[in-house]
Amino acid sequence: THIDVLLVSQLLQGVSDGLITLTVPVYLTEIASNSIRGLLVATFTLSIKIGYLFSFILAAVLSYKVMIGVILIMPTVQLIALLVLPESPTYLLRMHRAADAK
Repeated sequence: THIDVLLVSQLLQGVSDGLITLTVPVYLTEIASNSIRGLLVATFTLSIKIGYLFSFILAAVLSYKVMIGVILIMPTVQLIALLVLPESPTYLLRMHRAADAK
């Protein structure tokens, strides 16, 4: 039924939002230098709020099918970017790769 799909999608969205909100700031603080660390984390938080704003604006003028396509653009870009992001120093140390962590 429609309510089941809505509830499952809300659950998946909530879990993914929670994971992203937790892991991205940690990753940013691990890879960033001290001089830009705060700026990067603040920019991450601001970008989420701007994304919400654009979603609400676009939802008012686009059909839901077009909206789904527009919303899928950024996660697709982020998924591709995961292939080139460096591992964090903490991860490298846990994998006994101290030389790479420097």
